[in-house]
Amino acid sequence: MATMKTNEIPSWLRAGLDVEAADGVLNKRTEPRHGWVTMTRARLARAPNTELISVKTYNVSRSGLCLITRKQLHDGTELVLTPMHETGEPVRVRVVHCKQTIQGYKVGCEFVVN
Repeated sequence: MATMKTNEIPSWLRAGLDVEAADGVLNKRTEPRHGWVTMTRARLARAPNTELISVKTYNVSRSGLCLITRKQLHDGTELVLTPMHETGEPVRVRVVHCKQTIQGYKVGCEFVVN
């Protein structure tokens, strides 16, 4: 899994890394995840003309983020994310797991680094 330098992460997501609450409790994590909720738009990377999927970021780290959505996404699916209520650079992510929860689907994503 690639880790992005902080300055490579779009500013609208970087704001989440400034949050003090980091999930450092889980030993399986290589990077601390910062709890940060914001509404986001997602589009399939390989089909840019598809409809937008409304998602909510749940947490963010330098290696990826977690999304909550009502749509099931399959492992390996690549998405392009943009902020919902502001302008900002898009970021490309790859789904690494998708788990159904009471909130919807919790989707773990890693950043796609060129």
